[in-house]
Amino acid sequence: MKIMEKLSAINGTQSGATPEQDLYLAVLRQAVIDIKRFRRAVEADEAWSFLTSARGNWARARSDICEAAGVDPDWVRRLAVDHLADPAELRRDAREKQNRKRSKASALPTSIVTR
Repeated sequence: MKIMEKLSAINGTQSGATPEQDLYLAVLRQAVIDIKRFRRAVEADEAWSFLTSARGNWARARSDICEAAGVDPDWVRRLAVDHLADPAELRRDAREKQNRKRSKASALPTSIVTR
């Protein structure tokens, strides 16, 4: 089951969830969407930090949101780490791939490159 399905399933497992709990669960789901949608933006990095930081302000914020939503913040963190890719790593991998392509192109004889 994917992370969004797991987070969405929480609503169904909590009988009598309050509107506030639904709101806080929506915050968690939005963080996942931000990571997937904004891989090259600050929003993705902030969402990643919010979901995966082990300590500090982001971890406290996640803990507060999860507590209000009625879910375990460590479970949410493990879910994110297991099912999402760090957007900064994705950008780094893309840059490395592009640099390898450039290196290969610069290693080709000039006659091949200019054609």
